[in-house]
Amino acid sequence: MHNLVFPEFSEKKEFVINDCWNPLIKNCTKNSFYFGEGKNLIVLTGPNMSGKSTFLRTIGMILCLSHAGMAVPCSSAVLPFFDSIEVCISIQDSLTEGYSHFYAELKKVRSVAENMREGKKCFMIFDELFKGTNLTDAAKCAAVLANGIIQHPDSYCILSSHHTGLISSDHSLEGKQQFSCIETLIRDGFPVFTYKFSPGISDVFLGYYFLQNEGIDKLFFSVPTEP
Repeated sequence: MHNLVFPEFSEKKEFVINDCWNPLIKNCTKNSFYFGEGKNLIVLTGPNMSGKSTFLRTIGMILCLSHAGMAVPCSSAVLPFFDSIEVCISIQDSLTEGYSHFYAELKKVRSVAENMREGKKCFMIFDELFKGTNLTDAAKCAAVLANGIIQHPDSYCILSSHHTGLISSDHSLEGKQQFSCIETLIRDGFPVFTYKFSPGISDVFLGYYFLQNEGIDKLFFSVPTEP
């Protein structure tokens, strides 16, 4: 009825998920997802509202369910078996513990680094990592994470970001990471969201478009009418 399947676990470093969807979304777009040969880091880009976080939640859900021995929403899946799974989406700061959003991110990254140092096979999803600091620091921190992950070929990571140059400008990573995006088209000046997982880096930026679409610029600079 629900067209769920049981995944296959492989020791050959295969990581392929075909025609996956999110069962919480009606008429959800199906996507096939894979890590290319010799790649264990995907940098995922795409504009606001393109569906990056929903896609990441879907992949995270499939990994967690499959490791619990349950069927998953896709047509087929061949996965490594991981010792640790970290899905870091909407990380929050903590008033009670007294640390910021950025420090909360660092604690997650440290946990992953410790697991890999112990020889564990890890799967990680980081959505908009290091957005709690400035771009210069974010690029340096992301480079440390990316270079660390590629030293551990049995671990895999998806790192999403609005900032397309965050890792692509790091020449030490050339050929070692995989760039993918959630495709968004511009037709007649309007965005068209396909919600399709595609190769490459997205060059579509929509933050300012949405600000204008909400009329916020006109609210600031228009002359108020007399009551």
